[in-house]
Formats: sequence, structure tokens, C-alpha cells
Amino acid sequence: MFKDTRGKSWFDIFPKLEGQLNYSILYPGAVKAFHRHKYQDDWIFCIFGDIKAVIGDKEFYLTQGDSLVIKKNKWHGFQALGGKEAGMLYYCTRKYDSKYPDEERERWDKFNNWEIENK
Repeated sequence: MFKDTRGKSWFDIFPKLEGQLNYSILYPGAVKAFHRHKYQDDWIFCIFGDIKAVIGDKEFYLTQGDSLVIKKNKWHGFQALGGKEAGMLYYCTRKYDSKYPDEERERWDKFNNWEIENK
């Protein structure tokens, strides 16, 4: 398990899979962004809570049972909404390789301001 101020994650839950199945709990309001992969696609499934997902220049809002696919080379990030934790299960089509990580990172606010709308 990995844990920091944004939440906690379990990686490669079923190591015999060809790709990698991960599970993350996002802490309320925390932003996990931005990164992209050159070779892998990510398949996201919201287990509980509400999640804002930013993929490129588009925003998606997920709640329990919603899913989406993030294609390779798309900048993406996530935020738990509603002042509650959110859980997401995600399948990566390639396993993480610490020697040759398929990951490029940018600042958390480079493509989105992550503001909560107040009306």
C-alpha cells in the first residue's frame, strides 16, 4: 500500500494479470494530477463517492458504477468531490516498470484549476 496526503492506493492486486489492477481511495478535495502514458490505456471504475476526472481538455463526473477509458497520450487527473472520500478501481493495460516507467508528469494545475463550483 502507498499512502500520502492525497489518499491511499494498492497496486497490482492480482499480479498474474497481463496488465495491472489497482485500487485508490481519494481523500476529499485532494487532486491527483497530471500524468500521461505513452503505451498504456487506463480503465477507470468508480466504486464509491464522486470523482471529477480531467482527461485532456474535458471534464467527467463519475459516481458509483460509472466508468471511463483513458487512452494513451492523454493527460489526466482526479479529484474526490462532495467533501467525502471516493474509491476507484483502475486497470492499466501494462504493468508498472520502475526501471522504465511509462509515465510523464506535469504540475497538478497545468490543465485545470480544480475549483469547486459555487452558485
